[in-house]
Amino acid sequence: MMMSPERNSVSNKIPATRPGSMKGVEVLLRGSGAGISVRSLSGTFGQIGVISADANLLLGPPGFTLSVGGSKRATTVKIGTKDFSQVFTFARVGVQMSFLVGGSRLRAQVGGWGYVPTEVKEMKIGGEGEASIIYTPPVVPIYVQLGYRTEVFTSKSGTTLAPEEIRGLRLGAGFQFGGK
Repeated sequence: MMMSPERNSVSNKIPATRPGSMKGVEVLLRGSGAGISVRSLSGTFGQIGVISADANLLLGPPGFTLSVGGSKRATTVKIGTKDFSQVFTFARVGVQMSFLVGGSRLRAQVGGWGYVPTEVKEMKIGGEGEASIIYTPPVVPIYVQLGYRTEVFTSKSGTTLAPEEIRGLRLGAGFQFGGK
């Protein structure tokens, strides 16, 4: 997957907006009632790098799936020749719905996930949302995906909050075996 997002953030009470680019990989294995997914995503926004990875257990059919898993997220700021990093660990809980669009070869997906911190001193509850359209040709085992993704994350340092939002268009492609 690839994204061309922007990152809105507030640091030391100073708001900033930076364009960036993100790339990642996602693997999904599922049956009719359960599955697992693993995703890794990384990007840069000027001097700031963001890397996230999560693994999820999927419960229920593709039409309405509950997702429970864990995630790690690292933010790196380059100041001069030094990199300063923060790593966060949190639970990721959400729902996703998927449905066919009429008689077309299109499938629509919409989902939302909450971030529950393992250390409430390090971050606030956050979340992400995504909506997309997926096209799968009738014979070839590939798919293309076009969507929009947004993520809200707030780190803490003592009484100081550093909220950020990453949002943008998502473009994906891959292989799909079975379940067409």
